[in-house]
Amino acid sequence: MLTRNAQAHKPEANLDIKELIGRCVGHAVADATCALARALHCYRTGAVDPATKDFAADQMARLLNLYSRARAAGLTLRSFGEAARHHGTIVLRERLGSDACDKDLDEMISWPLELLRRALREDQSCPVH
Repeated sequence: MLTRNAQAHKPEANLDIKELIGRCVGHAVADATCALARALHCYRTGAVDPATKDFAADQMARLLNLYSRARAAGLTLRSFGEAARHHGTIVLRERLGSDACDKDLDEMISWPLELLRRALREDQSCPVH
């Protein structure tokens, strides 16, 4: 089962604003990925408890909120997804170690990004379809 790294991320002083925003998005998608993996593990081994469901929903809401802010700043879903995939892979690799397979990381990051895409598609007021 995946666990979240308890150590808080401390941005380095030499990172530019785009890199800092990318890292923020990367942490959000990694957190959502881990929450969904935890929920899936619980589901496969018996049942998903309410705390696990709430945590996964909170992480997806956080990702949606970041996307909404990025959209307001002019980012498309595609560019947000590319940044989330790139920086999310970096963060997950930091959490899981260098043995993590690129193919597996890409698949795992696809879970919250697909849910985000579906949520946006279902939202009739959303201009992204």
